[in-house]
Amino acid sequence: MMTNKERQKALDENKWTESAREHCDLSGAMDYCFYCKSQHGEQCAASQGEREAGSLCAKAHNKMVKAKAQ
Repeated sequence: MMTNKERQKALDENKWTESAREHCDLSGAMDYCFYCKSQHGEQCAASQGEREAGSLCAKAHNKMVKAKAQ
């Protein structure tokens, strides 16, 4: 099982790859972003440093997985 810090790093790497493929920043537009308090529309209000320090994406991902399991 991944820690939030490890999951955050993996999600950041995936988001970077997907953003490069789509030629735009996908911060705030990933499927788990809907579950994050920092999402505003399709933009993320948190800086990369804030996302990493608080494992914000990892926590949102965990909420998404939990919600889908119910």
